[in-house]
Amino acid sequence: MQGGRPVALSSNPLGVLNARRVLEGLGRDEALLTARLAREGNLPQTRYVVPVPRQDFLPIPPSGVDRLTWWLELGYLEPQVPGGPPPLESPADYVVLPYLSGGAVGVRALASPSGVAPFLFARDALGETTEFEVGALDDGTFAFLIVIGEDAEDLRIWAEQLSGVNLPTFALTTAAAEPAARPYLESGAYEGLLSGIRGAARYDAARNSASKAPYTAPDALDLPDPALSRWHSLVLGVLVAVMLISLGTVVNVLRGLIRGLRGLRNA
Repeated sequence: MQGGRPVALSSNPLGVLNARRVLEGLGRDEALLTARLAREGNLPQTRYVVPVPRQDFLPIPPSGVDRLTWWLELGYLEPQVPGGPPPLESPADYVVLPYLSGGAVGVRALASPSGVAPFLFARDALGETTEFEVGALDDGTFAFLIVIGEDAEDLRIWAEQLSGVNLPTFALTTAAAEPAARPYLESGAYEGLLSGIRGAARYDAARNSASKAPYTAPDALDLPDPALSRWHSLVLGVLVAVMLISLGTVVNVLRGLIRGLRGLRNA
């Protein structure tokens, strides 16, 4: 959701550290910060300066040519954004909460007004005040919940323990855990599921369909057929297996013949 403040919560101690590392990196990513300012209409004004090696005067461009564009193309001017976009800071722009202990019991306590939510959301992982007044997950403070799980067990715990929470919940997981997470999507525990690199690529294409045109390969470009390539790989694997089995059979037959010949000689 644009304009919201993301809140990261993990039932894994290493997950808290990783969330801090990822969000701190994103908070200083110049491309992300510039896009954020552009969306809000607060981009800083660009000014142009004359590079030091150039002469201290600007030539007159030909008639009918935009002078700013002409000076930039010839290198007489260089764009310069003063200061750059300000970085995102915690907890004003994002919040990483402390480690949620207790496993499934701790997750279940988040849904109870008398549980750990009022205390857990009061301060972030560094002890800074978050200014959150959260009674429970579904008290209207949050717009939705995204569960990021590496394996099916993580998705199962959050889906089952928060089954009665009135909060839209989505799941992000690996392609290997998708089959185990699919029943929770069909039962309504998760309203959406995104898994693996293929799912991320599909989401990016759908999310940015207005600004990104789909890639169309040139007709002259010789691209392999994915289905045919998979078939070739399968055939190659079967061929290697047959060759190894055949080699083992030949070796065992030869060993049997050698033992037989030795037995005849000894007799």
